[in-house]
Amino acid sequence: MLGKRKYAAVGFSTLLISGAACAAVLPEEAARLGRDLTPLGAEMAGNADGSIPAWDPSGPPIPADFVPARTITPTPTPVKSPCS
Repeated sequence: MLGKRKYAAVGFSTLLISGAACAAVLPEEAARLGRDLTPLGAEMAGNADGSIPAWDPSGPPIPADFVPARTITPTPTPVKSPCS
């Protein structure tokens, strides 16, 4: 029984991988990379109400109180309440 499940899982995985391998990008879409699309193909522009900011290749600004030896990762937005 376990052998059948193993073969089914391998077959399903192969099916998923082969579908991704057949994906192609049109030349028009590839030409948009770097203009209005990020290097991974997402839209650079934010949304109309501003809840999603435009993509910035330099990333979020580093907080003024960030100390590399003390803090592992800077938090771009202040923490409103601790988790309990």
